[in-house]
Order: sequence, then C-alpha cells, then structure tokens
Amino acid sequence: MRLIDADAYAAEMRKRQDACCKWYSEQNPGSEMYARAEQALVTFIETSMTLENQPTIDAIPVEWLVSWINRHPNDLRCVWFASLEMEWRKEQEAR
Repeated sequence: MRLIDADAYAAEMRKRQDACCKWYSEQNPGSEMYARAEQALVTFIETSMTLENQPTIDAIPVEWLVSWINRHPNDLRCVWFASLEMEWRKEQEAR
C-alpha cells in the first residue's frame, strides 16, 4: 500500500479538469474534438467521484510525530519514536 496526499491529488486533478472544461467550451458541438473533450471531462468527473468515495485510514503524519517528540523531550517514548522516525527516513532516502 502507498499512502498519498489525497487533497493534493484532488487539487491537481481539479486544475486539469478546469483546463479540460476550457478545452471543451472551445470546441464546436458535434465535432470529433467536441466528443473527445466531452469524454475527457466525463473521465475527470468520474475520477473525482471515485477519489471522494475511497475509504480513509487512520494514520499519524510523520510531521506530527516529530512535533510530538520535540514537545516531550523527557518522555522515554520519544527515544523509541525518534529512533523509529530516523529509520523510516533512512528507508525513504534509500528508495
């Protein structure tokens, strides 16, 4: 599984959908390009609806964990979390 920022994805897709709407509005109804633009627009709308209907998972963002560690420097759990976070970052850099 790969976690993504669905909000960032939705924003990017919205920009592309807006560009597609502009393209669609510039076409002559009944033309082949009009049909292509219409199908592309339908695809963007379907993609948006599909994204909105996906289940969410409970996850703690790494940034929140780092902030928590920094706010609780004397908590012994921080040692474990800090170590975990460092190992995770090393793994990400190796990719």
